Formats: sequence, structure tokens, C-alpha cells
Amino acid sequence: MVSCQYLKNDGHRFDVLKFGLAILVVLIHTSQQGMFFRPILRVAVPLFFLMTSYFFFAKQASLNTGDEKKKGLQKYVKRTLWLYAFWFVALLPLTIYYRNWGGVNLIILRDFLLGSTFKASWFLMASLIDVILVWAMSRTINDKWLLAIGFLAYLLCCLSSNYYYLSIGVLPSFEVCRQLFNPVTSFLVAFLFVVTGKILAENPIYVSNKHLALIIAFSAVALCGEFLLVRNRHWDVSDDCFICLIPLCIAVFLMIGQNDFTIDMDSKVLRNYSTITYCFHASFAPIIGQLLVWSGFVKGAWDYTSLKFIATLALSLTAGWLILRSEKKKRLGWLKYSH
Repeated sequence: MVSCQYLKNDGHRFDVLKFGLAILVVLIHTSQQGMFFRPILRVAVPLFFLMTSYFFFAKQASLNTGDEKKKGLQKYVKRTLWLYAFWFVALLPLTIYYRNWGGVNLIILRDFLLGSTFKASWFLMASLIDVILVWAMSRTINDKWLLAIGFLAYLLCCLSSNYYYLSIGVLPSFEVCRQLFNPVTSFLVAFLFVVTGKILAENPIYVSNKHLALIIAFSAVALCGEFLLVRNRHWDVSDDCFICLIPLCIAVFLMIGQNDFTIDMDSKVLRNYSTITYCFHASFAPIIGQLLVWSGFVKGAWDYTSLKFIATLALSLTAGWLILRSEKKKRLGWLKYSH
């Protein structure tokens, strides 16, 4: 049985999952669009959103008063903003170089709220905005309507990525809207999964392992079919959002939640490594890629992709090791905000 108490007391399995998903995200940012394994990698971000939402609303469900729930929300907001601020400052020189900012302007504000400042930062802001939105909207709107809103938002994101050239053929004005901001790196892509995480936290749900395995297998095959379809039709401008990711990610989340396993280590360490890796890697992957090109590797070739992935992951884990080791020192305790 999936329930708040069950998952909260046994969250170590999700720490292991987070670490594995962080590695998948590194592979997303070090591989080329069109590679056959890319659709499966895309389960990583929706699962991160599901876990973020689930554990927040599971905690909320354990609180009794409105004031306690509000303080719980404030604590989450504060923790997320500290994490964002740490990496924003730490990566600011690279961010300015990549974004080519000319000063404080509306572009920076847009990137902060509806995109990325430092690379991959959009996930933090999307999670923050959607947790606040779902927390507030659920006071007056029932879950079914929230799911409907989330599905429409995610459909818009699919039209902005894998079905882009199909969508502008039907709605040419869609391109103008997309120029304002990219929905696939905003709170719109996360809303459905945040709502789903809330529902799972508040409503114990059980699906047999047999049925979950069938859903996962069917959804994975359908995902690969969807990938081949949009590639062959040349509809995709990016491969961020697939419709088949919805059932696949939810089924994987339930499967992990319903089945126990143990590890002989403090899983919190893996959780910290996953957060540092996620925030750190994307800003350094382009540098590693350029160094490989200068060394004679062909961009997009298998040896280039493999070395770029290995080097980026190794550098990220090394950074994590240094941070976790250094934060134990008295004057470097502030490094805890990195995770």
C-alpha cells in the first residue's frame, strides 16, 4: 500500500532513485538529440517533480493546523531559494558568459521565473512555483480540475518540443508565444506531476506489481514508438516532452514506493550527491565538450559523447565530494546550502 507514512519512513529508496536519475540528467545534457536512448532518459525530470511534490505534501498531510501548514510551505520556499542562491552565485561567471546578459533587465527576470539563469536552474524554480500554486489552488479547486489543468499545460509543452513543427502548421501564431518563453523549461511542464504527487501523498493507492510492470513495459514501448514517429515526421524541435512519459513515470514511482530494499550506507549522502550533481554539471558540460573538440573528437560521435558524459559526471561527483568534505569544517558550514 502506498501511503504518506509508508514512503516517509522508508525514503531511502528514493534517495537511491534520485542519485540514479541525476546520472540520467547528466547523460541528457551530454548526448545528442536523436540518439535512440534519449526517450528513456526523459523519465528523470518528471520523477524528480513527483518526488519533490510527494514528500512536500506528505509532510503537509501530517500537520494539523493551517498555521503549521503555512510554516511548512515557508520552510520549503526558504530552503529552495537558499539552494538556488548558492548555485546562482557560485556559477555566476559562467552564467553571464552563456546568457550574454548586458545588465539587470527583464530578460534576467524572465530567465529567473520562466527559464534558467544558471544552466538547469529552471527545475528549482518550476518546482517552487508549482508547489506554491498547487498548495494555494487546492484550497478552492478539486484534484480532478487540477489534473485537467496540468494535462493541458503538459500538452502545451509537448507541442513546444516533440510536436513543435506539427503545432505551428496548425497554429502559426504559436511560434510568437514560444518566443516569449519556452514552456518546456518552465513551471508549465511540472504542474501535472506536482498535482499527481499531491494526490498520491493524500490518497493511499495500491496497484499490483504485475499491473505496474505491464504499464511500465507498455508505456516504455509506446514511448519508443512516439519517439520514432516524431523523428520520422520531423515534428520535433527538441525531445523534452513525450505524452507517454505520463503513465510511465507514475507507474515507476508507484513501483519504487511499493517495494522495499535496503542499502548498507547512509542514503542521505546519495541525496546530497544527486542535488550537487544536478546543479553543477550542466554549466561545465559545454566546456568539456569544447575541450574534446579541440582535442580532435567529432562532436556527436559515440566516443565524443561517451567521454563527455564520463568526464562531466566525474567532475560533478568530485565537486560533490569536495563540498561534502569541506562543509564539515567550522568556517565552511555555509557549503550546506549547496544541497
